[in-house]
Amino acid sequence: MTSHMRLEIAEQPTAIAATLDAMEGVVPDIARVGAGRRHVLLFGRGSSRGAAVYGRYLIEVTAGLPVGLGEPSIGFLFRAAVDLGQTLAIFISQSGKSEELEECALWARSHGAATIALTNTADSSLAAACGLAVVTPTGVERAVPATKSFTAAMVALAFIALALAERRPAWAAHLRDLPAAAERQLFANIRPVVDVLGAQDLILAVGRALTLSTAQETALKIVEAAAIPSYAISAAELQHGPAAVLRPGVGVLLIGPAAGPTLNGLTAIAHTARAASAAVTAVGGHASLAALADGWVTGPDLPEPLAPIVLTVAGQLIAAALAEQRGQNPDVAAGLAKVTHTIQ
Repeated sequence: MTSHMRLEIAEQPTAIAATLDAMEGVVPDIARVGAGRRHVLLFGRGSSRGAAVYGRYLIEVTAGLPVGLGEPSIGFLFRAAVDLGQTLAIFISQSGKSEELEECALWARSHGAATIALTNTADSSLAAACGLAVVTPTGVERAVPATKSFTAAMVALAFIALALAERRPAWAAHLRDLPAAAERQLFANIRPVVDVLGAQDLILAVGRALTLSTAQETALKIVEAAAIPSYAISAAELQHGPAAVLRPGVGVLLIGPAAGPTLNGLTAIAHTARAASAAVTAVGGHASLAALADGWVTGPDLPEPLAPIVLTVAGQLIAAALAEQRGQNPDVAAGLAKVTHTIQ
């Protein structure tokens, strides 16, 4: 029987296309809410925090605004007196039912922030708590590990970046290429990567800048679905002290766009990992990276700002396949529920 996770991964081309259609009409509202705000804070937990990492890089690169990852505990637990008068605060939650984020959104508004809820549920409490609700029309998600709601959130964040930018960037012309690219990614051969990673004790998912979000999402999905210890790390950070963890029994999954300034760092990690006898695999990147990998999955031919959305599809497929290889049901993540209630 095909898992809900597998089915929902396969729904992503349709979900992305629907999100593209929905977001076109929301751009003026986002621009209105963000007008005059000089910095942005992105809040989320779990997969949503991974989406926030993508939004952070994309908004800074596209709109030239400083962006930070907000810590919900500052508003939820400490009720800190923070001046947010020049801040646009964006709260990301698939369910929109996180009491922590809802309370944090109310706190942010009380301290002067303009607020946006990015959610898959229009009538959620988080949507009601924010000044504007940006809703991704992906439909109900039944598997505990988020898949289509995650990539839809990334698409929505791309439109938020466009709404906040003074001029339309070149990558925006390729937004409509995303559904077809996601469809192609569904049929890429992931087996060589799964076979290598499935034999390891520890998996490091490695990205750089925009693809760090994909690495975080992939590592989280591997832990949730396959119960294999997996961690995400930036290629820049792995070039320093954490490189000491590279050894036999460690699988490195490098995630990169087809072109761009981050590929040199990813290729350097591939050399370092091979020298330490770690297993090297890769998703995306170019031929020189593929040549260093024991297993490789071709990625999308998209501009670097959009590539992480489709690379995420490959990461989710790898996680689901690892779960199946180990006899795990990816729909039943141990100790997890679809809505997580953070303890105050």
